[in-house]
Amino acid sequence: MRLSMKLALSAGASFATAGFAFAGNSSTFNPAPQNNIYISGEIGYGSLDTPSNDLPEDVSYSSGDAAASANIGFTHLVYRNINNLLLGIEFGYDYNGQSKYTAGSGDDSISMEVISSDFHLLASATYLLSNGINFFAKAGPAYVKQELDFSSDDNEQTEDTSKSQCEPMIAAGLGYQFKNFNFYFQYNHIFGKDAQNWTDLINPDDGTFAHIVSVNTYKAGVAINIAV
Repeated sequence: MRLSMKLALSAGASFATAGFAFAGNSSTFNPAPQNNIYISGEIGYGSLDTPSNDLPEDVSYSSGDAAASANIGFTHLVYRNINNLLLGIEFGYDYNGQSKYTAGSGDDSISMEVISSDFHLLASATYLLSNGINFFAKAGPAYVKQELDFSSDDNEQTEDTSKSQCEPMIAAGLGYQFKNFNFYFQYNHIFGKDAQNWTDLINPDDGTFAHIVSVNTYKAGVAINIAV
């Protein structure tokens, strides 16, 4: 497991532990339609739109892997009635998983991994029902980094390459708020290149990264709300 994913998982676990301690001393009941600062952690699955067409028979391919996120945000209560509308902003880090190609076997085995991560800044809108069920959507820029890592079983390394740039990102999800917690499922999409061919991924002239590829993630998470 890569260091970046370990950091995201550790941050998410720390946020959850702190939140359970906080909620144990809170008398706030479900839901709490108010201004909040929140911290959240997520874990799930990420898939990258890397090339899968016309692969040689001896090449195995997987398009995704485990994904994780850690976030901090603010929500502001705009409208209070039977339903409650909150607008906010979120900053976070995402490890989006990886796709992997493997060819050969034994000492002749060679693998290539396409690894994706990002920092995002998203505007959010949350529709909170009186029973705690909530719907939310987010949108904004993400600074995406994607890497090509090559390796072989005999530990001989070739030169790796990476590409970083801003891409639009959207997210949507469904949650249930209880006391200071919001438990939710969220889908994220980063708009990049839907790489159908190898030239969409790797520049044929110099072997460098050609385009940031699109990313889809599906994660379960928990947010800890702190009233302000």
